[in-house]
Amino acid sequence: MADVVIGLDLGTGGVRAIAVDLQGKIIAQATRSYSLLTPHPGWTEQNPSDWVEASLEALSNVTQQLDGHRAIALGLSGQMHGMVPLDAEGRVIRSAILWNDQRTGKAVEEIEAAIPRQELIQRTGNPAITGFQLPKLVWLRTEEPQAYALLRHSLLPKDYLGYVLTGV
Repeated sequence: MADVVIGLDLGTGGVRAIAVDLQGKIIAQATRSYSLLTPHPGWTEQNPSDWVEASLEALSNVTQQLDGHRAIALGLSGQMHGMVPLDAEGRVIRSAILWNDQRTGKAVEEIEAAIPRQELIQRTGNPAITGFQLPKLVWLRTEEPQAYALLRHSLLPKDYLGYVLTGV
């Protein structure tokens, strides 16, 4: 039985699962798509449950193609800077706010008023920009205080998927 590794890439438009042998030859692959939500101009969100459903379908399809191969590892990659807000029990509080969402302009201004841009860059290596986590958390605190009150964890999309797959 030949070994393969499986990769799962969680993109903005869909998920792709791929199995490759140890020499890099593609053995199996599958893709599934899901919806992009735009409840207001400049807002982009997705339901994390859609990622999970599509990922499990793609992984199932890939494993069905592994005739004579044994999966020995799973690697995850995916869209960056999305915010998946979780409560204390690890449940999703609201739809994920994606990397390309632009609702946080006022939050960026609020952050830069509290911590000058150069100081923030010196401390964190990054400015506050609309697609990053901190402005999303500030936005949630201001605009959805009920959701913010429940917030205990904030994960990136691929890390949320890893959490669902492993329970850790």
